[in-house]
Amino acid sequence: MTEPFVKWVGSKRQILSELLHHVPTNFETYHEPMVGGGALFWALYRDGRLEGKRVHLSDTNPALIECYKAIRDDPERLIKSLEVFNQAYEEDSEDLYYRIRDAWNEGYTSPARFIFLKQTAFNGLWRQNKAGKVNMAWGKYERPKILDADRIRSCSQALQHVDLWLGDFVASEQRIQPGDLVYYDPPYWGRFDMYGPESFTHEQHVQLVKLCMELCERGTQVIYTNEDGLEMRAILDRWWLGARIQLVGSRRFINRDGQGREPVADMIVSGPAKESVTRWKMGSQGNLPFL
Repeated sequence: MTEPFVKWVGSKRQILSELLHHVPTNFETYHEPMVGGGALFWALYRDGRLEGKRVHLSDTNPALIECYKAIRDDPERLIKSLEVFNQAYEEDSEDLYYRIRDAWNEGYTSPARFIFLKQTAFNGLWRQNKAGKVNMAWGKYERPKILDADRIRSCSQALQHVDLWLGDFVASEQRIQPGDLVYYDPPYWGRFDMYGPESFTHEQHVQLVKLCMELCERGTQVIYTNEDGLEMRAILDRWWLGARIQLVGSRRFINRDGQGREPVADMIVSGPAKESVTRWKMGSQGNLPFL
């Protein structure tokens, strides 16, 4: 069962079937610089579409990357630690959650503690304040999936020979070559951009979209996702000529009272072939084919 090993806000599991249609048949190396829960990576691995290919996964969250590395390099040690947390949670769930959260903020971090907090926090949030302290509320779950040994072992097998590193999308550019495939899944505009000590800014959204365009011009195949909206369309219209956009219905599940859980539209954006970029530059006058 090779699937994400933790809950993740903004996971693409809801739109995964549509997302997979945008993955080309032929590419050299697969890059996912904002890996998060990695739903697309796990799906591509399950389908055998990464066989024989190099894979680079990265993120700006150091705890997440350390967790990926622990699963890849020493899954049995991680499983033993999670067994202890799993048993302790059955005896004293709420108090244990807050004790582990407080210990984390005092510097007692580990991949097992990260998984524990993600699986028992409200809706699987990983939220930090401006001081970098995690401050998610307990999720009040009676039987959370703290330990799934079979999934961890399966994920470990999938991550063998995968390059894991800590860094942002700017740092990832140097690893991306023509003929590669890169998938960018940034924090959604105005929704999932405030769950860390630093938000994902308007300038970063623009910078990332401009990078997508540049990579397409070099011959890299690009897939990008975000929530549909006037702001994101304006950025795409200005900075990514010839982008193909598909709208897919989705739902959000991070509100306590159910408000904000109405259906929304996600954008799956893919880059055209290199020659198509040139043609759009010459004749489109800046208008995009919104599908």
